[in-house]
Amino acid sequence: NPRNWPHKQLASLVREGDTINYGVVQPGDNEEGGVPLVRVGDLLEGRVNHRSLKRIAAIIESSYKRSRLRGDEILVSCVGSIGVVALADESVTGFNIARAVARIPLAETTSRVFMAAYLKSNFVQRYFTNELRTVSQPTLNIKQLSETKVLLPPIGLQQEFARRITAVEKLKSKYRSSLAELDTLFAVLQHRAFRGE
Repeated sequence: NPRNWPHKQLASLVREGDTINYGVVQPGDNEEGGVPLVRVGDLLEGRVNHRSLKRIAAIIESSYKRSRLRGDEILVSCVGSIGVVALADESVTGFNIARAVARIPLAETTSRVFMAAYLKSNFVQRYFTNELRTVSQPTLNIKQLSETKVLLPPIGLQQEFARRITAVEKLKSKYRSSLAELDTLFAVLQHRAFRGE
């Protein structure tokens, strides 16, 4: 920290009146038409993948209002695959999270994109690994997550970092699409070649 930026605990950056917390402990069976539940496997490439979301009964979900998503949180996996980080967005507003996922509702004084990238850094990931509790499977509890020390550059630098990361993510998404199209084209050409066309 050559610039002597302040260190703070993650919990101190949460919006007023909210907390870092887990979600639904016993979601029950999949309920058609129920409330979508975000699980660890749904956290892909920094976002929530909607393809295989489980749905839970509204009566079960209503007991977990504290973990209901507003669409502006950072999500972190805390059981099994530790430290997978994703940003919630408006597409998950009203969804809930599973017990294996923690929700971090940051105050607007900290950039979500910056903090998500910081939580993915090798430094923080090593901290998570060192703090694991293993019973039947690796678990990072809320206390350890809340006590994670984060380095806070000025908000202007955080926002500039977020702009650059967002631009890079857009490029990566574009190239992933192009790569998928090339893979499809290659498969078609390969199939035709084997048929002698």
